[in-house]
Amino acid sequence: ITSYNWNFGDGETSSDSIPQNTYQTAGSYTVRVDIASSNGCNNFATDTLTIYPEPPVPSFGMMVDAACVENAVNFVNKTVENAYDDQLSYQWTFTGIDSTYVTSSPQLAFNTSGQKIISVTSSIPGCESGAAIDTIFINDLPETTFTANLACEGTETIFSNESAEASYAWLF
Repeated sequence: ITSYNWNFGDGETSSDSIPQNTYQTAGSYTVRVDIASSNGCNNFATDTLTIYPEPPVPSFGMMVDAACVENAVNFVNKTVENAYDDQLSYQWTFTGIDSTYVTSSPQLAFNTSGQKIISVTSSIPGCESGAAIDTIFINDLPETTFTANLACEGTETIFSNESAEASYAWLF
C-alpha cells in the first residue's frame, strides 16, 4: 500500500497507516479509508462507528442498611441507561468477596460479619465511569443452641434453650 486517505465522518481526515481520531460529540459516524497500491490499484472500505457519551457514574441502593451473615442482600441498580444501546455494563466489587459481579443488580450473601464496602462502575466499550461507593454492615448470626432430655415415646421431652437471644420460636 502506497497511500491511505482516512475520512472519520466528523470532518477530520488522516493519511497515516494507523490513524487516531478524537470524536468530540457522541453519535454515529461513517468512517471511510481509501487506499492505493504500488501496482496502480485502489480500493476503499467503510464502516459505521457509534461514539457513545461517557458512561454515567452508577447509582444504586440496597433494600436494607444492615443484614445478617449468610442472608441474601439485593443491590438495586438505579442508573439511568438512556443513549447506550444496551452497551452499558456494570462491574461490582464487595469487601470480603473475591469474585467480581458483572450484572446490573446483584444479589449475594456475605460469609463474614462487619462493615462491607460496595463499589460499582459502569462501562461501554472503550470507556469506564467513576465508581459509586457505599457501605453496609453485616451482623453475626445469633448463636442458637439447645439440649433435650432423653425420653421414651409418649413421655414429655424437656428442651433447655442455651441461646443468648431474647426471643425464640420453636418448631417441633
